[in-house]
Amino acid sequence: MNQPTDENGRGLLYRGSVDCLRQTVAKEGFVALYKGFLPCWIRMAPWSLTFWLSFEQIRKMIGASGY
Repeated sequence: MNQPTDENGRGLLYRGSVDCLRQTVAKEGFVALYKGFLPCWIRMAPWSLTFWLSFEQIRKMIGASGY
């Protein structure tokens, strides 16, 4: 999304998504696809836990039955 483009608006580094995937795996290895996974998980896990625990408690308080 942030690659330089030519005068016609075509990307200079990649021809498309599959080409980007292929080049990334070839240059950096398969593990490069998971860069940022741990920081994202660390950021999202507490929120998800808080949301679902609160959601279940609110459902119990209003008397909602199971799904």
